[in-house]
Amino acid sequence: MQHSSPSALLSEIIAQFPLFNDGNALVSRIPTGHINETYRIDCQRGAFILQGLNTQVFQNPEDVMHNIVKVCEHLARKAKSPREVLRLVPTITGDSFLAAQGAVWRAFYFVEDCRTYDVAPSPAIVQSAAYGFGMFATRLSDFEVSSLAVTIPHFHDPIVYQKSLQEAVAEDRVHRAEAIQEELGEIFSYQSLLEESMGAKASGALALRVVHNDTKLNNVMLDEVSGEAVCVIDLDTVMPGFLIDDFGDLVRSATCVGAEDNPHHEQTFCDKELFEAAVKGYLQATSSILTSTEKSWLSRCGIVISVELAMRFLTDYLNGDTYFQVTREGQNLDRVRVQLAMARSMSEQQGCFDEMVKQYG
Repeated sequence: MQHSSPSALLSEIIAQFPLFNDGNALVSRIPTGHINETYRIDCQRGAFILQGLNTQVFQNPEDVMHNIVKVCEHLARKAKSPREVLRLVPTITGDSFLAAQGAVWRAFYFVEDCRTYDVAPSPAIVQSAAYGFGMFATRLSDFEVSSLAVTIPHFHDPIVYQKSLQEAVAEDRVHRAEAIQEELGEIFSYQSLLEESMGAKASGALALRVVHNDTKLNNVMLDEVSGEAVCVIDLDTVMPGFLIDDFGDLVRSATCVGAEDNPHHEQTFCDKELFEAAVKGYLQATSSILTSTEKSWLSRCGIVISVELAMRFLTDYLNGDTYFQVTREGQNLDRVRVQLAMARSMSEQQGCFDEMVKQYG
């Protein structure tokens, strides 16, 4: 990574964080991620991460930071080493963030000797990541959920996304509805499953817990040598929710063979070996806190999340590709078809997945 001297703007921001404001900070922009602006700061005291929170996406940044502070404080009390939890760097006024230049800025200690993976090179990596997310949930199982703000209402509510999809079909802004009837029919074939999941949440059959809400493989830092999970990162979407959504998003993303926008969606499937690794790692960490109802959903919650995402991609496609970034014609439709291929693949293997949950649970 090539370092450079900070710009005038960044220098102003850095000056508000005295811990790494030693006058000799080297700044490197980290290009990963599509939402926040992220930099690595190297100085005499070590390495840090400086990040500008996107207030267009996170319109209540104070609530986002409130949740992060509370969750990190709780995790720190249970961590066996400083590397196991994100540590915020205080501003010059002792606050957890700085409001400046139209953004909210916050800084963290860099997690040393770790790396992340966008795509799993082996089942062992999926198992480690799943264990990391599982330990995150277990260590927060005694946290007072009501003390956290709901920063994105209805974040995992497929019924809300379904209504948006129906409205997009009715409006048909860019005249694409006629060509997506097959995909639409497949999405609505999962209606009973979606309603069952929402019913379990509404009735209290599924416990309201602190959840991460963005459990992609690359949101767990893994030790460079051992490959073991060290620290869960990217906590902007931490809020009250349901663990089946976290596990569902993990298996949807980590077990998918093929790119998210693969035009050859018939090649996409859920890898059985990777699913087993995810179940094994997650249950190794959470079996003591999960209820029997939560465990019963682990084999099918990935289907719910895949269909939910398919609805979101299809809604955007019908609206003219205004929300998700696209680089070519039909990219959102390819994303829809990949998610539906994943839902089909997981549905076909659900009996096998049930046995895996019983084996490791």
